[in-house]
Amino acid sequence: MLEYGPIADGYHLYGGWFNLIGELVVAGERNCLTPDLPQFEFFFTAKCPDAPAFGGGTRLAIEFTTRVKWVLPAEPG
Repeated sequence: MLEYGPIADGYHLYGGWFNLIGELVVAGERNCLTPDLPQFEFFFTAKCPDAPAFGGGTRLAIEFTTRVKWVLPAEPG
């Protein structure tokens, strides 16, 4: 998981991915998990970081981003 830093209105942007074996047949769009949670988006991608544990096979990743309100009194760092 990566912390990309602060964005507007006191939120911080985070993202990451989960690798899996597979083939992307049809490209799609970014999707919200639910309409009640618009700050969490995910999508499947064939462009993902190297994962040596997969042995060079055909890989996909589920990539996600989310915005989280920073509530602690001190900024990270």
